[in-house]
Amino acid sequence: MSVLEDVEHRAEHAQVWVAEAAENVVAAVTLTFAGQPYSEIATDGELEFRRAQQKHCRCPATPPRRPA
Repeated sequence: MSVLEDVEHRAEHAQVWVAEAAENVVAAVTLTFAGQPYSEIATDGELEFRRAQQKHCRCPATPPRRPA
């Protein structure tokens, strides 16, 4: 399994956010701070945002939902 496929390991060492469409995960990003295992370029006080996976999605465009 590649580093990008090992989402469980990434989630143990950083925050992992996923995007879903039609109940399928279509993308994942990793959020990490300076000094954490998945951080490569962040310096003190910075957050590193890394796209880890993305799949092609043919889903209809929908407007964002607004809170009630």
